[in-house]
Amino acid sequence: MSQLILDNYNHEVANKLVQAANQKTLSHAYLFEAIQHNQALKTALFLGAYMFCEEKEKPCQKCSQCQRVLNHNHPDIFVIQNDKQTIGVDEIRELKSELSKTPIEGKQRLFIIDRAQKLTQSAENALLNILEEPMSEVVMVMIAPNSKQLLPTILSRLQMVQFDQRLAQSNWADRLSLVQASDKELLLALQNVGVEFDQLAEFNQLESFFHEVKELIKQIISKDKGAYIHFQTVVKPMIATSSMQDVFLKSLMIIATQKLEQQEVHALSLVSSLIEVSHRRRFNVNFDSLVDYLFSQTIFAPYQGRA
Repeated sequence: MSQLILDNYNHEVANKLVQAANQKTLSHAYLFEAIQHNQALKTALFLGAYMFCEEKEKPCQKCSQCQRVLNHNHPDIFVIQNDKQTIGVDEIRELKSELSKTPIEGKQRLFIIDRAQKLTQSAENALLNILEEPMSEVVMVMIAPNSKQLLPTILSRLQMVQFDQRLAQSNWADRLSLVQASDKELLLALQNVGVEFDQLAEFNQLESFFHEVKELIKQIISKDKGAYIHFQTVVKPMIATSSMQDVFLKSLMIIATQKLEQQEVHALSLVSSLIEVSHRRRFNVNFDSLVDYLFSQTIFAPYQGRA
C-alpha cells in the first residue's frame, strides 16, 4: 500500500501548533475558523500526526502512527464527521463516551468535530457540559467557517485559530452580484450584524428563504394565525442548524425594524418581542421555545404597537 502524504494544510497554523506542543501549552480546545474546510481538516490531522509520530522529526508522515492518522484509523483520534444536515446530540453523547476512555497508544487523544456549524442547539448544549470539564490528556478541534455559527458560551471555552479571512469579502461580493436587487439590502444588513458568507452558504435556496421570511413577517404583522403553520411547514425545514436559525432571527429583526421605520401598524410589538428573543437566545433557551414565545407575543396576543 502506498504511503499517504499530508499536503495542503496551513503551514503557518501548523507551525504555531507545533510550537505550542513543544512548550506544552496546547489548549484543551480549539476552533479552526476556516472558509477552506479541507485545509482546516488537514491541519487538524497534521496536529494529530505530530502528537503521535514515533520519530524525532515530527511528523515524519512515514511511520505507522503517522500513516494511521492520515488513513483516519488511529485509535487515539476520534472524528465526528457526517454527510447529514445536522450533528445531533447522539453524536455528542458518543463523543462523551469516548472521552471516558484512556489513550491506547500515546499519552493524549485528539477529538475533531468537523463542520461544527451543523451542531444543533441541543448538541451544542451537550457539548458545553463537556467543555466545562476539560481533561488534560485530551485536545479537541472544532472546524467551522464562522465563529458566529456557534453559541457564545461554546466560543468562550475555545481558543480561536483563524485561517483565511481575506476570502470572506470576495465571497460576499460574488453573492451580491447574483441575488435580486430586492434582496441586496437584506444581504448587506445581515453582513453588518455579523452574519458571514458561509452561514448563508448553508442554505440550498437562499432567495427562497428570504422570500418565505418576508411572507412570514407580513403574516405576523397582519395577525394572520396562519403564520404559525407557515413557519412550521415551510420556514422551519429550511433552518435545521443553530447557524441557520441565527440567520433567520436576524433576518426577522432587520425586516421588522424596516417595517417599524415605515410606521407600519404592530411593527413595534414585533420588534420588542424579537429583542426579548435575542436576549433569551444568549442564555441558550431552546429555539422552539423562542419561536413559541414570539408567536405568543404577536399572533396569539393583543398587539401594543402603533395605531
